[in-house]
Amino acid sequence: LSAITIPQALLYSDAISGPALQRIIEASASQCDTYLLTDADQIIPELVRGNFDILFLDIDAEGLEVDKLLPLVRRQFLLPELPVLILSAPASETQRNAALELGATDFITTPPAAGDVALKTRNALAFRHCFKVHQAAEHLLERQVKVRTAKLNMLIDSGLMMSQEKSRDRLLTHILRQGQKLLHCDGGTLFLVTKNQSLRFAIRTRDDALPFQEIALYDPATGHINDRYASTYAANHKQTVIIDN
Repeated sequence: LSAITIPQALLYSDAISGPALQRIIEASASQCDTYLLTDADQIIPELVRGNFDILFLDIDAEGLEVDKLLPLVRRQFLLPELPVLILSAPASETQRNAALELGATDFITTPPAAGDVALKTRNALAFRHCFKVHQAAEHLLERQVKVRTAKLNMLIDSGLMMSQEKSRDRLLTHILRQGQKLLHCDGGTLFLVTKNQSLRFAIRTRDDALPFQEIALYDPATGHINDRYASTYAANHKQTVIIDN
């Protein structure tokens, strides 16, 4: 959670106790933006449809079958993905403990103390944040592995073709197009150095006709190296030229 992100909370309670609980959560729990729901049948649809960071369940409210609801929640969301905080009176200890066994994250005794709400909500959201960061890192690593595997396969295929292909033009065209894919370029051009100390357009990924004009490697008037073009600079200095933008 970034500093400018307001946590989104879903609260289930009844119409009598719910508004007061909602005010306490919003005032105490990291300034949570809390949506109050009084229909237990809509909890799962709202969780799936919305983008909630935490779920509060008032298990003393009528209409909630927590022993049926929590397994459904955990089939949709992993434990660290969606923290579930139980709101319960001291007399509901048995039901509260059963909810914890079924996948609830923690509990808050009602009537709730502001400090208790703030502490347990902050801890639950911090746990979720760590999970999301780890999950994002895993996805990034997976994408990087896929990209590198694709590049390695491309290099292997090119190496095999270099050892088998008899046509120089087809080989150079293959190298150019695979290089274009490898570097995510919009296009590519292959120049060949001529006996006249110039670069000749040999292959281009565009389908139009190749220019006939050659590019001089040296300024014919001064004899100095022609560094006005990336192609002549790379050829003259035998260096790779990288242009970020």
